[in-house]
Parts: sequence; C-alpha cells; structure tokens
Amino acid sequence: MSLVKNAYKFFLAMSLFANSAFCEDAKDSEREHSITIKNEFEPEHIYETSFAPADKRAIPGRAVFRLINLGESDVSEDRLYRSSQKPSLAPSINNLGQVIGNRKEGGFLRDPLLGDWMPYINEVSVNFHSITNNGDILVSLNRKSNHPEWMVWPTAAGRNGPRAPILNENFPNAQFIGLTNDRVAIGNAIVANETIPLLWRPNEKAQQISNVEGQKAVGNLKGINNNGQMVGVFQKEDTFPPTACNTASNIEFMRNFRTQVFPDGKAELEDLLIAEDGTIYGTYRIKYENNTASGHYAYAWLPYEGGGFKLLDLDGMRITALNDWHTLVGSHGDQAALCEVGSSPVALSSVIRPDELAHWELIEATGINNWGDIVGYGKFKGNMHIFLAQRENNQAPYNQEDSNAKK
Repeated sequence: MSLVKNAYKFFLAMSLFANSAFCEDAKDSEREHSITIKNEFEPEHIYETSFAPADKRAIPGRAVFRLINLGESDVSEDRLYRSSQKPSLAPSINNLGQVIGNRKEGGFLRDPLLGDWMPYINEVSVNFHSITNNGDILVSLNRKSNHPEWMVWPTAAGRNGPRAPILNENFPNAQFIGLTNDRVAIGNAIVANETIPLLWRPNEKAQQISNVEGQKAVGNLKGINNNGQMVGVFQKEDTFPPTACNTASNIEFMRNFRTQVFPDGKAELEDLLIAEDGTIYGTYRIKYENNTASGHYAYAWLPYEGGGFKLLDLDGMRITALNDWHTLVGSHGDQAALCEVGSSPVALSSVIRPDELAHWELIEATGINNWGDIVGYGKFKGNMHIFLAQRENNQAPYNQEDSNAKK
C-alpha cells in the first residue's frame, strides 16, 4: 500500500473522528480521557492490526483448514450478512464446536454430540440468531399475523431443554440480536418513530437502556460481550457516534465524532463489534456528494481500561465477527476473509486445501471460535450453502493453555 494512499486514509480518519478521543460520561465517572492521533504521519504508530495483548496473539505460521459443507441455505443473502439491520440469520459457531444456521423452513443446529437437528415448537418453525459458549441459543418463533416471539433455548439439557421466554410485551416489535453466557439479551425496538436499545435479563421484562441519571437512550445496539459491555450508535445531540455502554448503565460516546468530512462527503458507519476485553472494532466509508463512495476503513476503539483509538490497515476488509484472540473474519473484496493479529487480511480460500475448494465460491465468513474454526456462507455449484472451515490439527491453536482456549 503506497504512502500516498496511507496518508489519505489518515487524513480521512482525522476528519471523521476529529481528535480521535473519547470520554466517559462525567456524571458516571468524574474523569475524562483524551487520546489524539499524532499530527505526523507515522504508519508504524498509526496502523496496527489490533489492540490484542501480546500474550493473546496467534503463533506465527499460516493455519490450514478443512472445508465442510453444512448444506444448502435458501435464505436471502441480505439476511445472511451479519451486519444486516434485521436480526441476522447468519451461521455462527461457539467454543463447543456447535454451529447454528438457518433455512427458509427454520433454524438448524449442528452439534458434535447431538448431531444435526431442526426444532419445531407446536409445529411452527423457529429461527436461530445467536449461540453462546454454554450452548444457549437466541431463538425467534414466527407465528402468522403476530410479531416474533423470542426465547432462550438451552441445548446443554439436550433437544428438549426448558425454554426461557424473553418478556417484551412493552416492546412487541422488538428485534433481539445478541445473547451472553449469563443469558442477558440485547435488541432494538421502534417507539414513536425512534429506534431504542433494549436489555433483557432472565425473569425480568425487557427495558430501554438508560444512563445512571435515568435518561433514556435512543439508537441501535450492535453487540454485547460476556462481561456485559455493549456497543452501538446512540444519539448525542444531532449525531449518532459509536457508543459503549454496560449493564451498570454507564454510557460513553466517542468524543468529537462528526460525520461531515472534507472533501465534500459524509461518513457512513457500518460494521461495529465488541471483543471480550472491551475492544471495539468498526468500519466506515465516505459517501461523496456525487454519489460515489470510498472503500472501507477500519478502526479499533478501547473505551475501557484507559485505551484509545487506532486506525487499522485492513485494506478495505469488512469485519463481521471475531474471537477472544482478536482474529477477525468477514470479507475482503468479494471473498470470505480472515485477519490474524500482526498480519494482513487473506482470502479464506488461500488457507484451504485446493482439492476441497472445487465448485465453491466462499462469500462471507460470519463466525469464528477460540479454536480458530470459521463458519460462513458461499455458493456451491451455484447455490447458496453454509460452510465450516475447520482448523486442522486443532489442538490449542493459540498460545494459551487448553483450559483457557475453550473458555
């Protein structure tokens, strides 16, 4: 990548995020942090692949994956894409090796112990949206003429485990998007023509997120980690900056954020994810007044633990999922891609044995677990299929003890 191209990306980032800083709500924390990108162009300081600590970085050397066909999916591609505005129907994988996916007739689970199965409730199909490392699945039940019903389905108790309904009668049009190991769910709803973020805890009703002063938040939640840290875009005056919050009602905005940039254009925020350590990854692009658009630029923001903001050199990669070790997956160009810490994005097909790629076009990687196994979707003989890219010799692939790698 040329120095000119990097300098232009740096200039855009400076325009988009102004001082590239963030602050905690003064009422919440009584303190403010300010991190400013250097005015000098120093790529070794500005461009890094991620914030992952050194002891969580993958062992050098390219992994090799086996490609497993999990069957055809007739779900439209816009619902398979994980950053869709609607609850995603994309495949996902947890640290137990369980994979969820969806077809028009409903969701399916591929379980190493239970085998493959598609559940029905009173002969009504269900959709699967998220799976935790405990095997709990975020499920929607779609009865005719009604809004979807939402529930948590534990698979640890087998195929007939007791289901926990998500109580959201105050928000009948709620759409839930994420679930934690503690069975806390997040989602969004439309109220009075505004999108509001929701939080649900077991045995409670879904509630609109508010700060410690009781002021209700307006905006979209995008993700949650198992520490109760969330990320979204919330309204702050007349803008919707990237926002971090947690279940203790602390809300932190990316400070000095603005969408208008020079030359004449407007920033469009797209991917937004949160890692287990609170690092937030995102992408944006610039849409110009002449209806053209830039490529995608990536950044990492660490609003917790006194961190800051960094522009990432991912060469236009879209980010749809990541694991605890900050291995990113998504797409690069029109191909499924992954990016390990300290490396550039690579096409997923480049690390799969060539003889297993016959008739495949891998479009998007949508999930990755701590063992490095990846799921996504692509076309097989021209039809949409779900794939599992399973890391070969999958024994503690990261430089952590086995007990940690599967947490």
